[in-house]
Amino acid sequence: ASRAGDALTIRGRVDDEPWQLVRLAPIDPALPWRAGPFCAAPSRAGLTVRFTRLAIGPADEALH
Repeated sequence: ASRAGDALTIRGRVDDEPWQLVRLAPIDPALPWRAGPFCAAPSRAGLTVRFTRLAIGPADEALH
């Protein structure tokens, strides 16, 4: 996830595949924001997800 101004960009990938856009969402930059890893399967039960890495850094200049 990366944030720049009024945009939140979420990207994801599997193994060594290229990063793909998951969601681009508008946000109010005047509000305080906090984030962390989360995954959900709203259409069915039994989803298992393993987070293997979390990195926090500056916004990806290629996107913003």
